[in-house]
Amino acid sequence: MIYDGYVYCEKPPINKVEDLEIFDLINPSKFFFGFNYRFSEIQKFILKTKEKYDLGELININVHMSYPYSVKEHYKHSWKSDIEKSPIGVIENLGIHYLDLSVTLLGAVKEVFLNSTNINKTGTADDTASVSLLHENGSTSQIFISYATLAREDLYFSFESGDVNYNGAELIAYYPRETFNQKGLSITPPVVLSKSIDSELFHSKSLKNCVDYFINIVQTNDDFDQALCNNARISTLAMLGMVED
Repeated sequence: MIYDGYVYCEKPPINKVEDLEIFDLINPSKFFFGFNYRFSEIQKFILKTKEKYDLGELININVHMSYPYSVKEHYKHSWKSDIEKSPIGVIENLGIHYLDLSVTLLGAVKEVFLNSTNINKTGTADDTASVSLLHENGSTSQIFISYATLAREDLYFSFESGDVNYNGAELIAYYPRETFNQKGLSITPPVVLSKSIDSELFHSKSLKNCVDYFINIVQTNDDFDQALCNNARISTLAMLGMVED
């Protein structure tokens, strides 16, 4: 008997190339992949800023997300530290959310470069990685994630005429690009919009928004936007160091 109900899938649906066929087997109108930033405050803040200011096109996303999880005893016994259970390591456990955010905001991927390593050697899975994406529209994303380096969260979005930043405590929008001092030298534009939100609340609200969206679709017996499933496929391919043919 084939199950044809709704499915909520947290994290990537697969972590091995040979399992990619799963995307051809599932019903995209019933499957939802709950990546953390699909309905996050970042998305809302960017939309609000663009409504008020002419930021232009988004051209680059730069992510630095790290915390020293691998120095804890708990990590040593976690499946996240085991290469057999987590073959792509920190990229599939932490990086996938930022890959999906990049694909959501910048679209399909043309080229991907991955580099990962096991710095602390606490387990067998890689605890640190960097990922660079070249999107088909010419924009770029750089993502650094680590379970081995000090705690830092920074997401920076560079638009043609302004920037948006989340520093782990506050969302900040800078505008306009044409900001100069009395000598005619370029300086950092003024903050035109900001919102304080600590990291823990930021992530919990993002997850709650995903779950609420899923429940609403189920309760109304509606279909999920198939673009969401397609983005999940693109993000998963990038996680594996691949792009669509």
